[in-house]
Formats: sequence, C-alpha cells, structure tokens
Amino acid sequence: MAQGRKTGGRRAGTPNRSTVDLRELIDAVADPEALVKELVRLARGAEREETRLQAIRELLDRRFGRPTQAVEAPLQSPTYVIEAPLPDLDADAWAEEARRGWARP
Repeated sequence: MAQGRKTGGRRAGTPNRSTVDLRELIDAVADPEALVKELVRLARGAEREETRLQAIRELLDRRFGRPTQAVEAPLQSPTYVIEAPLPDLDADAWAEEARRGWARP
C-alpha cells in the first residue's frame, strides 16, 4: 500500500458485487414492499413475543440503520514523538505539499 494513500479496492460509492447480486435475486423472487408489510404484520400480531421483537428490530434497522456498537480496544501510548518545525507556506503551497505527500528532498 502506498504510504498515506489508498491504492486498491472499489471506488467510493461502488456497491459490493455480492450485495447487488443478492438484492437483484430478492427483487426477482419477492416484492420488497410485500416483505416489509409481512414484517409489519409479524411485529403487530405474531403470537410469540420473540417473533414480534425480531420483526420490530428488523423494521427499525431498515428505517434508521443498525445502532453503533461500542468496541473496546486497549490504548497504547506512542513510543516516540517527532517534533519538527512547520514550513512557512501559503495555502496553495500547503495544498501542493499535501498532494505530493509531504515528500522530503
């Protein structure tokens, strides 16, 4: 990987191919609106509370997105700090240096 730049993979906004294939398959065999209506029916009238709760979760996930999950990770302090004076550059020069990756001679 190039230092500081992403060099491979899909372009931003390009959907995952398997996700697109799955969506097309579902659309071919079932009406998405009918599926949502079935979830609503289950959320309102399923006999088992577990089934109602799962249907409600599915509806909420589709409407608002899945909730974020906290991830615990051990924090490590940096092993060194580099202090260097910042170059005296105007805005255009800063932008050019950033584009070049702050290469040093």
